[in-house]
Amino acid sequence: GHHAPSAFDWQLLRCLADHCISECYQHLVGVEDPEEEDEDFRAAPRYHSFVLEVTRRTSRLAASWQCLGAVHGMLNTDNMSISGLTLDHGSFAFLDHFDP
Repeated sequence: GHHAPSAFDWQLLRCLADHCISECYQHLVGVEDPEEEDEDFRAAPRYHSFVLEVTRRTSRLAASWQCLGAVHGMLNTDNMSISGLTLDHGSFAFLDHFDP
């Protein structure tokens, strides 16, 4: 199949992840395994923590919308930011009160 020109460019991916961490997740900047000799493996805990934090923020975002009764038809990856914010507020509705 066809791939984007940057597919499998791990240096570019690392650069993007480091930028996101420095802009949105400053508390992860210094996370590393100081006993690891290999630079890539030494930084692995930072990227692992980054993925977990993005997942946590994204989950909380979706849950927050649902707690408000929002039915958000556009809550997908191209309408959310890596920092856990909604970027597109169109095409949604709120559920009426429900009392089971």
